[in-house]
Amino acid sequence: MTDQAQTTTLDARIKQAISNLLSAEQNGEGSLLNMPIPYPSGALVVLEIVPNAGSYFVSDVGFGFQEAEAYGAQGFYSHSAKQAAQKFGVSFDGYSIFSQWVGDSGLESALVYVANASKNAAERAIERAIEEKSSQKTDELFDRVEKIFGPKMVRRKLEIPGR
Repeated sequence: MTDQAQTTTLDARIKQAISNLLSAEQNGEGSLLNMPIPYPSGALVVLEIVPNAGSYFVSDVGFGFQEAEAYGAQGFYSHSAKQAAQKFGVSFDGYSIFSQWVGDSGLESALVYVANASKNAAERAIERAIEEKSSQKTDELFDRVEKIFGPKMVRRKLEIPGR
């Protein structure tokens, strides 16, 4: 195979890989864009881009919340999303993470920031839910051991003198 043929094959394969990772489809007045950024479930972050008077509105359409909800972490999502939105310089309305009034020159950045904030918020909410469940199980185990051996025989924390 010649160098020219190898380059053409490589270019075609790269274009195919990009189209597999990143795809868009028209959705009413805007477009839905699959970003190559996975949520904890492996689903890709999906963003909606809607043109608005010479600018764009970019939103995760609540998919970050739905990801957290699928793991039973919806109670932790709001706090995590507020922190993620602040970290990435985007907004959160209680359900969706978004960036509004994005000009042509900032569209790519807005896509990356909203997608990463959505992923970050879902991940953190799920982590917090797992930590809470673990803490509850530890408390339940302690309570059971305390009932069996009595409060005088069981201590939650014990200081051991020495090194």
